[in-house]
Amino acid sequence: MNKLFAIGIPTYNQCDLLNPFLKKYSEDFPDTRIILIDNGDQPLTTFQNTEVIRRGLNLGFTKSV
Repeated sequence: MNKLFAIGIPTYNQCDLLNPFLKKYSEDFPDTRIILIDNGDQPLTTFQNTEVIRRGLNLGFTKSV
């Protein structure tokens, strides 16, 4: 896993758009870490290089990072 580069994605109820992206990105860039900050309780698909941080409530995008 690439320890010098990661992608952080704050999200709120967009799993219908995010899940296809995660699948494709995990296939194309398996060594890049993806960190999802979930402000809603959504069924996100996770992969080996994906980490999900669940906040439990909607903090908004600016407070998520």
